[in-house]
Amino acid sequence: MKKITLLLLFVGSLAFSQNSVTWTNYPANPTYAPGSDIDMLLDYTSIDLDYICIWVRELNAMGGTVNQYEAFTHCPFAGGDDSHPNSATDYAYTFPVSSAIPESSTLPSGNKYVLVVFLSAEPGQGTANGTRDIIISSTASTNDFNNTKLAAYYNSRVDAVVVNSSVSGDYAIYDLTGREIVNGEVSNEISTASLKSGLYILSTAQGVLKFVK
Repeated sequence: MKKITLLLLFVGSLAFSQNSVTWTNYPANPTYAPGSDIDMLLDYTSIDLDYICIWVRELNAMGGTVNQYEAFTHCPFAGGDDSHPNSATDYAYTFPVSSAIPESSTLPSGNKYVLVVFLSAEPGQGTANGTRDIIISSTASTNDFNNTKLAAYYNSRVDAVVVNSSVSGDYAIYDLTGREIVNGEVSNEISTASLKSGLYILSTAQGVLKFVK
């Protein structure tokens, strides 16, 4: 009996591992204005695809769900259609961000938004989750940034972002609410001494860098 139980557990875990979904063009600065569109590319595979749905979820600091916006409303593949292909690469889908979603800057401290990308195979054959963090802000949409990855890195020893000599011009550093924290002219080392610990986005004309202090 024990062997049969272990075999069933193995088969079940194998089924779940054969389902996956990934937002492949997830940007360096995932900031979107209310009412804007997110042009996504999805890679997915499934044993027997039932549906893929995408929606915005607000989480609290403990990871608990606070609000969900239009859950199971926007689905590249809806349930009940057996003609869905069970795998695809760079599948293009445009997700409309609801204009009713409050901006990230208005959320309680510690709360954030994620874009849920949820895949479900036919009943009993598992699910997959490609959820990623996003920012809702009308002041710093991704359309305002050059999303090329910047030739730079954060160095905690000097408390600065070290920038390649090929980068020039002005820069700005934003927090995850899209609020500009500091700006100036690019140098070899951009000091971050005035920043609190957290996740930031350095934006220049040559590209952007997401970094953690």
